[in-house]
Amino acid sequence: MVANPSEDDDDDNSPAFIDMNSAVEVNIPDTNNNNNDAGDDMVMDDADEDALPSKMPMMEECGASSPSSPTIIDQSKATFNPHTDAIYAIASHYDAASHRLYIASGGGDDRAFLHHVTTTSNAELSQTTTPLIHPHTDSVSCVAFNAPYLASDVSGKPQKSLLAVGSYDGAIVLYDADSGDLDHVLEGPSDVEWTCFHPKGGTVLLAGSIADGTIWMYHTPSKSCLQVFVGHEGGVTAGAFTPDGKSAVSAGQDGTCRVWHPRRG
Repeated sequence: MVANPSEDDDDDNSPAFIDMNSAVEVNIPDTNNNNNDAGDDMVMDDADEDALPSKMPMMEECGASSPSSPTIIDQSKATFNPHTDAIYAIASHYDAASHRLYIASGGGDDRAFLHHVTTTSNAELSQTTTPLIHPHTDSVSCVAFNAPYLASDVSGKPQKSLLAVGSYDGAIVLYDADSGDLDHVLEGPSDVEWTCFHPKGGTVLLAGSIADGTIWMYHTPSKSCLQVFVGHEGGVTAGAFTPDGKSAVSAGQDGTCRVWHPRRG
């Protein structure tokens, strides 16, 4: 809007005010319109809105849901929700003889659980959860079963099916993998980051520390430490035995992968 002062006021330095009686409305062309039509009404009426193609059918065809009412489709066969915080570790084992799936989980609530999913005779699923009783004081970071590697010892006696649970509180806890009963608590490194069992028999356990960079190896039947591997200049983030069981490998925060001789360290 433009004010029209008189010519006599050209040299007057006093403030000028807009006279509403002299105000005019200026139509500004829409430069974004390809037809360059000036003076079009910028307000869309109901008829114009009805003429626009709707995007909702396309969203529905793509499986998208409306932001105001999201729809989550759960396609899982079974759901366990005993944890009260994020889950950091999970491991599983399927026993074909009993048609039972074993699942272990551990998380930020300092708890670990053993879950079972069993296929019944009428093809339905039966599921249970067993709390693992050791009172951890920090997050449970890793879980591992030895069941896939079990074999009879030299006397022909079958080895025990175990579940190993590691935590940032430094505890490595062994449980009976079938019942969830506490078997033993191993003394080990601080801030246990990972655990794994030896592929030949499942009686040797490897555990690595994210805090002091050490790797510990245990003999589970005797509950004793066999070896401590030292060399990483930082936390050990991952590790495993080689498939033939003759070597152990590890990776660390120092950017190295290392190969170890299990017996000689």
